[in-house]
Amino acid sequence: MMATLSARERRLIAILILVAAIALLWLGVISPIASGFAERAEQRDRLAQVYANNSRLIASIGRLRKLAEAQRADSDHFHITASTLVAANEMLKARLSDAVTDAGGQTRSVQEVEADPGRVGAWIEARMTLPQLVAVLGTLENRSPLLALSSLSVSADPAATSARPDTLNVRIEASTWYDHAQSR
Repeated sequence: MMATLSARERRLIAILILVAAIALLWLGVISPIASGFAERAEQRDRLAQVYANNSRLIASIGRLRKLAEAQRADSDHFHITASTLVAANEMLKARLSDAVTDAGGQTRSVQEVEADPGRVGAWIEARMTLPQLVAVLGTLENRSPLLALSSLSVSADPAATSARPDTLNVRIEASTWYDHAQSR
């Protein structure tokens, strides 16, 4: 048999049942609704940020278009345009040789070198003075297309130093991008 509960025990059980009911109500109804509000608020904030970023991007389309057109116009400064890879290599070798000749140097040898895909490369060996070397490097640096110098070797030939002590043996290796000329 079950013993009857005192009034105090019944009141305590009623309070426990009430607390349990409130906890279940909180966990089952109020908490999900409150967390849903918080999640939706965060989502609204993220969407507002995406909207603001997209608005800025849309507003900058004109500026970006002008920038792209300017880059397209400058693209000839960054690559050699030729019908074949061999022609591009010949153009690069001629550019190196012309730079040495224009500075007053003496070209000894010019050859193509293997380069990364989409690029052409060549090296030149020449004899020149230090001011001529500076002029050659300035010419290569300032003319289009822009070149990447991968190596520069400078040495003095002991046999030549007695005849002309200021003459240097120079080897310059350079490469640049190659663009295949399309038939128009």
